Amino acid sequence: MGRKRKVAPEDNPVLHEFGAEVTRLRNLTDISQRRLASATHVSPQQVGAIERAERYPGKDFAELADNVLGGDGALIELWRRLYNASYPAWLSELVEVEPLATMVREYHPTLVPGLLQTKDYAWATVRAGNPLMRDEEVERLVAARMNRQRLLSKPDAPITVTVVDETVVTRPLGSPEVMHAQLSALLDKIDQRRIQLQIVPFTTRQHPGLTGPFTVLSFPDKPDLVYVEDVVGGTMVQKPDQVSRMTVLFGSLQGVALSPDESVKLLRETQEEFGGTQVA
Repeated sequence: MGRKRKVAPEDNPVLHEFGAEVTRLRNLTDISQRRLASATHVSPQQVGAIERAERYPGKDFAELADNVLGGDGALIELWRRLYNASYPAWLSELVEVEPLATMVREYHPTLVPGLLQTKDYAWATVRAGNPLMRDEEVERLVAARMNRQRLLSKPDAPITVTVVDETVVTRPLGSPEVMHAQLSALLDKIDQRRIQLQIVPFTTRQHPGLTGPFTVLSFPDKPDLVYVEDVVGGTMVQKPDQVSRMTVLFGSLQGVALSPDESVKLLRETQEEFGGTQVA
């Protein structure tokens, strides 16, 4: 897979808005690019590239520059729009609320959820679902997915509980090497106590999760939300009765799934089957 590329500026006009606002605020405050670079811990050349919409700013830059230039939150808001613009429109609502959650409970019947995918596995899933998409667009979506995963590495990362069907970890998506690395990544996250994962076995006769993937998000200061995904996009569900029904459904899935320890055992056995296998 090629190295990560930036989205073309014409495909993300917010990049121009961000750069223009940095330039405007910097001129108003009479702060040079060199001085702003020092305050934001980047090079003057990086500041210039950001202002020309040739380089994507990091979150730290947006926050520090907003403070130094007196942006009153304008640069932070633009950064959020810029960040969300890297995702399909239907996914942006989930990306916006995910960092606020204290618990994320996710079920997927066919794929490793996006928050847990390796880069190569993500590439394989995006390419498989979009065979005519340009490589540049695939890379944009994969890079956005990798950025989204920073959520799990933060000190206040949400408790993450994931349930998947057995086919998710046994179907050879991409290549045996891709699957071996993906299962290794899952095991590492489990060992580090960053996630809890359970697998619904093939032998389950009364499977409660045949309607498709969904995510239950819990927050410290507001009611739970449910994000439901289908083949054409996703929808955020807020109605209490529907949220309650999906929460009960997630509990039912945990009930028919293998225990966390049994799931880890299956992951290790399956990883060994993929290990060392070469592509035909």
